[in-house]
This record gives sequence, structure tokens and C-alpha cells, in this order.
Amino acid sequence: MFFAAAAKQLSLSYREGKAIESLSDAFEAGIQSVESYARVQPGDKSLLDALIPAVDYIKTKRQQQKFTSLDWKELATVADRAAQETRTMTAKVGRAAYIKGFDTNIADPGACAVAAICQAISDVFAKASIR
Repeated sequence: MFFAAAAKQLSLSYREGKAIESLSDAFEAGIQSVESYARVQPGDKSLLDALIPAVDYIKTKRQQQKFTSLDWKELATVADRAAQETRTMTAKVGRAAYIKGFDTNIADPGACAVAAICQAISDVFAKASIR
């Protein structure tokens, strides 16, 4: 849901020279889609708990024309830190919500997937920025 909504927004609103702004808007549309369809909110111990801080970080860079290699690395760090913070949360949605008590000190898999995706994107773009 996230990627479909983000891709649709990006295809409709991409502005030359405003890549970070367009990316920020696309990710925001993706978050809204997930919140709407999955009925999940920040703090529910889900992928949103890593995704929203990552998007918030991107938003802080909206005035830049592009991310530097350090920006990409910091994005990955922000997402990973947020994913690890889900360890202290109680699952309120999804499969983990049905097995309360067993998810103690385990990071949300969706949040960890967001962190892994951000790390992979960061690795690729950080290398491209150095050249």
C-alpha cells in the first residue's frame, strides 16, 4: 500500500530540481495510505513507527536540491533507531497484537523492514553521491 501510493504521488507531482520535496510528498502520501487502509497509527508498534521518523528527516531537507552521502547515511540511522525503539512498545495491530506478552523486547518486523530498506537505499545513493 505504501509503495503504490508513494509511486502514484511521485508520478503525479515530480518537479525537476525539487527531488527531495517530491520524495517527501510521495512518502507522506504512502503513510496516509497505510494509516487509512490498515487503521494503524504511530505508537501501535508497526512499520509507521520507523517510517514516520524517516519521512520527517527527509522533510527537514526539503530546501536542499539533493541529499549528500552523509544525509543518506543519517536517514538510515534515523530509521534504524526508530525501529529499535519499537522494542518497548506494545503491539496494538497486526499478528503481534494477538500474542500479547510474547513481543517483549522484540522490534517490530515491519519497522525493521523499513530500516533495512532505508539502509539499502542509503548504501546505493551514498556511493553515488561520492562520485
